[in-house]
Amino acid sequence: MDPTTPTWRRGWTWTAIKCFTLTAALMGIGALALHLLLGTLVPPWYIPRAVFEWLMENVRPYALWLGAALGGFVGFLGSLGVVLFDARRGRLSKVP
Repeated sequence: MDPTTPTWRRGWTWTAIKCFTLTAALMGIGALALHLLLGTLVPPWYIPRAVFEWLMENVRPYALWLGAALGGFVGFLGSLGVVLFDARRGRLSKVP
C-alpha cells in the first residue's frame, strides 16, 4: 500500500464510502435535472402539441424515478472506476 496515504483512507471501507457517495450524488443530480428539464421544456416545432402533452402527462410523474435510475446507472459505472483506480494505486487489499 502507498505509505503516503493515511491509514483511514485505505481499504474497502473507504472505497465503499466513496462509491456510495458518488452514486447517491449522481442519483440526486439526475432526478433533479430531469424534473427541472421536464418542467421548463417548451415543445419543439417537429413534435405535435397533442403528442407532446400526452408525453408530459405520462412521463412527468415518473421523472424523479427515471432521473434517479439514470443517475444510479452512471453512479455504478463511476463506482467501477473508483474501485479500479483505488486497486491500481494499491489502496485495496485482495479479497479472499
